[in-house]
Amino acid sequence: MSFAFGLIGNVLDKRRDRLMGFRGKRTLDPADRVNLRDIKTFDIRFWLISINCVVVYICVMPFNNIASAFYQNRFNFSSITAGWIISITYLISAIFSPFLGLMIDKIGKRVWMIILSAGMMTITHLAFLIMPDCDQCVYSILPLILLGFGYSIYASVIWASIPYVVMPKTVGTAFGLGYAI
Repeated sequence: MSFAFGLIGNVLDKRRDRLMGFRGKRTLDPADRVNLRDIKTFDIRFWLISINCVVVYICVMPFNNIASAFYQNRFNFSSITAGWIISITYLISAIFSPFLGLMIDKIGKRVWMIILSAGMMTITHLAFLIMPDCDQCVYSILPLILLGFGYSIYASVIWASIPYVVMPKTVGTAFGLGYAI
C-alpha cells in the first residue's frame, strides 16, 4: 500500500512540475544543499535533544512491541482485545498532538514539557511494575492512557525544538540526523 501511494505521489509531483512550468532536472542553490559538514556546527543542545529522543523513544517503542503479549499474559486479555488496548497510546497521541502542539506554542516552557512528559512515561512504567495481576481489569488500561499523553506531549515538543537550537540553513540536516538517530 505504501509503495502504491509512493507511486501516486510521484505522478502527482510530476504533474505539478509540468503545470508550474518546470522542465528537466532542477538544481538547488549550493546554500540549500545538504552538507554533512554542517553536523560540526551542531552544539551540545542539539546532541542533548537527540540523546533525549533516543532514551524516551526507548521507553515507548519497545514496550509497544511487547505490550500485546504483556496484556495477554498479565491481565488475561485475548490477543484481539490486547491489540485494541495497546493502540490506545497511539490513538491518544494522534488525536491530542495537534492540540497540545498549539498549546505548547502558545505557552512555551518546552523544557518543562519535556520533563513533564518524561515523568508521565516513568509513572506509566512504575504503575505497571506495582499494579497487581488481574483478569481483564479495566484499570490496567489507565497507564496506557498516561503513556499516550506523555508521548503526545513529548512528540509535540521535541521535534519543534530542533529549529531553535541549530542555524536556519542546517534545519533540514538536523531533522534528518534526528530521525536517523
